[in-house]
Amino acid sequence: MPDLTRITHDAGICQGKPCIRHMRWPVEVILDLVASGVTMEAIMADHPEVEREDILAALHYARLRVSGEPRRGEHPRDAARRAWVERQESFRDLTEDYERRMEAANPQDRRLLSAEFARERSEHRTQDVASDKRPAGVAVMMQQIMWTRWLEVAVEHERAARAAFDLVMVTKGCHALQDELHASLVAISAAAFAVEGLYEDVRYRVPFDGGDNEAVRLRRVFQAAFTLAGPEADRLNTDLRWLFDLRDQAVHPYTEAEEPQPHLAGFLTGAELSRWGARNATRAVDLTLGLLAKAQSLPTKAPAWVRRWAVDRGPYLDRAVQMARQRRIAGV
Repeated sequence: MPDLTRITHDAGICQGKPCIRHMRWPVEVILDLVASGVTMEAIMADHPEVEREDILAALHYARLRVSGEPRRGEHPRDAARRAWVERQESFRDLTEDYERRMEAANPQDRRLLSAEFARERSEHRTQDVASDKRPAGVAVMMQQIMWTRWLEVAVEHERAARAAFDLVMVTKGCHALQDELHASLVAISAAAFAVEGLYEDVRYRVPFDGGDNEAVRLRRVFQAAFTLAGPEADRLNTDLRWLFDLRDQAVHPYTEAEEPQPHLAGFLTGAELSRWGARNATRAVDLTLGLLAKAQSLPTKAPAWVRRWAVDRGPYLDRAVQMARQRRIAGV
């Protein structure tokens, strides 16, 4: 399957049009060359910076956009969400392009541009209403950013797990062990849900790339969205597998008798009490905050739609991270 991560959107490159690997090589130019009969070998010979995989990705991207069919392995619900986000982001690209052209236009051209954009905006609103995504009249629209809520839950229960662990260290008692288990189960699961919520928020702003399991899909989206490479991407892959394996064991429980395992308090206990403890709760929250930190400091080569998302979500992102850190430090 062609690698769609080769298709990138950058506001400063070709007016945000889909291009090849952040280069000034729009997909439409590749399509024009192929349509005019130029072979892939000829394109690569004349332009050494273009690779065979780039051309295949451009052709596959165009086919998916024209056909409207779901990407292989993508649920129809997700394909519908992707189509909605892509249409909204494309219209915002159009709006930004209109504003740039208006700044450089003379008065006569401005009138023409204004009339043209008014028609585009009217058509866009009509399509929004027809898709039941927007009311026909004036209405108040509200939305919760759910990954911020799950982060709050994760931090609250991580604190409870650490408090229970401190008590375990003193009393070695069964009740405190159970409290640590309960709080850690919630903290680890909530951290995984926060990561999933972040994934859902950005996944439709990068080219679709499926995966055999959830950790792989999340890693590929975050890698493309936050422009991760090398050891950093490998470490994220390891961390996500760890988190979702642990979460899945918690929310889809199947247990068997196991030998006692060491607890950090210095004694042997049940495997579950050792596995879902305060240390892993802290690791899960650290992983979540680490991903959010990457979203806060996107590199300039990050996809344009992701950078725009980061600006839109900036107030939520900053407030959620600041509050989480303050609560972890202050214990309030």
